[in-house]
Amino acid sequence: MKSTTHIYTDPQHFPNVVSPVYFSKPYLKLQKHEHIVIYETSTFYLPLTQINQEAISMPRSPFGSFLLWNEKVDKQKIIEDFETVKSDLQSKGIVKLMLNHPAPIYPGFDDTWLKEAGFKKTYHEINQHIELNDFSTSTLHKMQQRKLDSLIKKGFQFRMLPDEELATIHQFIEVCRKTQGLEINISLELLEKLFQATQAYDLFGVYRNGKISAACIAVRVSNEVAYYYLPATSPLFRSQSPMVLLMKGMIDHYSDNGFRQFDLGISSIKGNPQETLRIFKNRMGAVETPKTSWELRV
Repeated sequence: MKSTTHIYTDPQHFPNVVSPVYFSKPYLKLQKHEHIVIYETSTFYLPLTQINQEAISMPRSPFGSFLLWNEKVDKQKIIEDFETVKSDLQSKGIVKLMLNHPAPIYPGFDDTWLKEAGFKKTYHEINQHIELNDFSTSTLHKMQQRKLDSLIKKGFQFRMLPDEELATIHQFIEVCRKTQGLEINISLELLEKLFQATQAYDLFGVYRNGKISAACIAVRVSNEVAYYYLPATSPLFRSQSPMVLLMKGMIDHYSDNGFRQFDLGISSIKGNPQETLRIFKNRMGAVETPKTSWELRV
């Protein structure tokens, strides 16, 4: 029996997927993609943004791909369902489909069938995460342990902050990034709406004598994985490495609240390593996994 494929283009009618948060209805509605289409079949859920003749899964999110309802389903059945999607994309003039696949720590994203369906790997990003059940201070590199001890002795304090501090933290991150020639990739207005609509974002900071030295906005992507989203360190405190204390505090917080992994994100650009960032995360006890990008000529 041929399965039914539902196609949604109106955000008001998007399916109510709860996890991961990037695939949820509130998140997708607020992104306001100009040409968004969601395909829902018996085996998967796939949100796509159409840009000219290309379809990209979740271009404004850390990852996007086929969310499988059940990874134990027959792979041939997934491919059969995909043929319907492929035909619809062709009718819309789409010639290329691109996927920014998540790291394997996220359940529901088996990619073992993609090659058989005609997809090709374009590159691997270097993704890093902390296994929270295995983490302890002894996991840290000795250099990080010394920095952590020094920060505590000098009076630096880790804090989880209330949502009311969002504007202050957003401005802090924006200023810190400007000193590095970078920009924050999300407006305060959109971030405020995401905080309210998804209830999945957390604020953290490190302070000394009332002055903020480092901050991070994190996302509870699922019940098991939290994501290190927008970190920043003040140039006035960079030599003291307050991010070590901030990350240690966040790791403890999510571990205490039953999470299994803390996703530190990628340390590469189009597959090319960012060695300084990569080494810092490794010294914090991070594990490396591939985060693959796939594409298909439709």
